Amino acid sequence: MLNWSHDYEIGNSRIDLQHETFLGLVNEFQQIRLAGHDKNKLSRTLREICLYATFHFHSEENVMTDCGYPDLEVHKLHHYALLEILSNKVMGLEMGQYDAESIEEFLIQWFIQHVKQEDMKIGQFLKEKALRDASPPDGVRQA
Repeated sequence: MLNWSHDYEIGNSRIDLQHETFLGLVNEFQQIRLAGHDKNKLSRTLREICLYATFHFHSEENVMTDCGYPDLEVHKLHHYALLEILSNKVMGLEMGQYDAESIEEFLIQWFIQHVKQEDMKIGQFLKEKALRDASPPDGVRQA
């Protein structure tokens, strides 16, 4: 189980809360697997994770659009790729091609990698933008 940590916060409360919720769903998937529930319950939970990821990605992309994030299109490709993989994993789980443990490991590793490498860039951009927006224009002295 991967516990939520402030290390996963990018500094945007909306995105951070959604990341914490996403991780909670992944942990719920793990708990269901460890409890030995049937494939149907695992599949329903994985579908919930997919739907939440879709919502979160749209929300995160709205934040990036609103702030003028320069790597929006590349970031959207990362989101699209994950949704494609997850869709395949749902079908694979239901058809017996993937086991729940490997899906769980994939979700955890993807979450860590994506947040630490990609989403942290958004947080850094937002911090730098806030500093720029708070700075006086060139040549203007503050009293």
